[in-house]
Amino acid sequence: MENMLCSSELAIDAKEVVEKCDVPKEHGNPNCFKVSALAEASLDLWFIVYDLVGDESYEVIQPFFLSPGALYVLVVNLATYEPRCFPTTVGSFLHRVGARVPHAVVCVVGTHAGGERVLEEKCLDIHRQIALQEKRDAQGLSCLAQVADEALAQDFELRSASPHAAYYGVSDKNLRRSKAHFQYLLNHRLQILSPVLPVSCRDPHQLQRLRDKLLSVAEHQEIFLNLHGVLPRSWQVLEELHFQPPQAQRLWLSWWDLAPLGLQAGLTEDRLQCALSYLHESGKLLYFEDSPAFKERVFHNLTRLIDILNVFFQRDASLLLHKLLLGTSGESEGEGDSSPGMALPSLGQDLLQVTQFHHYVEGFLLHGLLPAHVIRLLLKPHIQAQQDLQMLLELLEKMGLCYCLNKPKGKPLNGSTVWYKFPCYVQNEVPHAEAWINGTNLAGQSFVAEQLQMESNFPFTFPPGLFARYSVQINSHVVHRSDGKF
Repeated sequence: MENMLCSSELAIDAKEVVEKCDVPKEHGNPNCFKVSALAEASLDLWFIVYDLVGDESYEVIQPFFLSPGALYVLVVNLATYEPRCFPTTVGSFLHRVGARVPHAVVCVVGTHAGGERVLEEKCLDIHRQIALQEKRDAQGLSCLAQVADEALAQDFELRSASPHAAYYGVSDKNLRRSKAHFQYLLNHRLQILSPVLPVSCRDPHQLQRLRDKLLSVAEHQEIFLNLHGVLPRSWQVLEELHFQPPQAQRLWLSWWDLAPLGLQAGLTEDRLQCALSYLHESGKLLYFEDSPAFKERVFHNLTRLIDILNVFFQRDASLLLHKLLLGTSGESEGEGDSSPGMALPSLGQDLLQVTQFHHYVEGFLLHGLLPAHVIRLLLKPHIQAQQDLQMLLELLEKMGLCYCLNKPKGKPLNGSTVWYKFPCYVQNEVPHAEAWINGTNLAGQSFVAEQLQMESNFPFTFPPGLFARYSVQINSHVVHRSDGKF
């Protein structure tokens, strides 16, 4: 299964379409998330391609790179597709996009087109199951909105009288927000183009048909209104300034860095925020205006950020060890020169240190544990300043990728090692994996307490990774936690 998406924007003198792809696992691409660009000169159209491997662990960060007003192309391998696999190969992707960017446009493409009869049956099955899923989802949303409406008809004290009541303890304000959200999702269903478009790479005519289809959809004025609108010139200038030296080489920009750029583009502070919000929504940068920790920072160098994220999704022990050895020796590493055979210590490197690195890599792949100084070694080609490392770790926590195990907020650790946990890497069933690293509890505490088990249910109306981000946010309020697979 392969997912592709493309967000669009119209500048004053050029149209730009941004594509993001999710490539199937069988491609075996270890670099995962990459960026490239394509141009359609006849239409003055640009495609910036974000290539994301179909790895489940990427679902945590995927919502951050899905843009409203995008064209999403879901590519299905018809040679391996089976009707029973629809929920995982097609349905889950539609739920993911629909939850994060309602009313998005989706084009379904079938690759590896073989025999005509089997091909037609599979395409018809995908089309039929999409219709059934959409019908079930609409009915489910209607029921959720009705339950919220009935709960609103009750008094708040009456709702709070029984823990078994619907929306127990939920205020009227939040209840109205929930109802409005369900109604919005119900009124803004995905725009799924049909029928499924079969394509074989060996047939130039089918490839041309796919190309014409994508271009015709991208050019459709009623589908992509923002592609055919006129943006303020100052917004376009601000975007161009972000990608000019010296700020183009930096990973992120503070508000103090942005203010001069805004003035140079002719933007006041309030209009600067509007422009940044637009660039965020169009997939050009990451700007979290609703986050107190990040509202004064912008991650504009997405190519560099993606290279960094790829490091944490690398599950090859040899490559990870190789990066650590290069980080220690101070050498720089390119994306194309990594190979398992290069993960050997040089004569100047201590055997004890290499053994310790092996231990860290094993702890990361089994238990999702990494100390901060090892993270810096892994990212040494991408990050030089300590400030950049700290900012990146905070961003990873916001994305739900990791959380800090033993660093109390506002309190120094007096030289103690800071450990980070990446729950998506947990492979074993041992609840106290932290003790495996150094034989003791990293929190430095030994106590017996009651265990509280909470079961959370996130229906299709919520984007993936929501629980991961929620669990990271509440981590500071948890006395002790253990992430494992049981």
